[in-house]
Amino acid sequence: MNAESLDKILNQTWFYRFVLPDGRVTQSYDDGALDAVHDTRLRMLEAVLSSRFGASLGGGQGHRPRLPSGLVCQQNGGARRR
Repeated sequence: MNAESLDKILNQTWFYRFVLPDGRVTQSYDDGALDAVHDTRLRMLEAVLSSRFGASLGGGQGHRPRLPSGLVCQQNGGARRR
């Protein structure tokens, strides 16, 4: 992903925080007040998927599994996509 695309992503506010390939993190709504809830939900989801699929999600030791954004961004039954 080129720097211009990353900058466009960073100039938006998102419902979830995303870590970009260059290590920068997107801004989320509510000044990050919900980030802890989202992180907890992600850890719970990762635990279930890891127990079922193991390292096949591309995580590996010290790395978070790579989950489809539509899966981790579910909110009230619909994916929030931009």
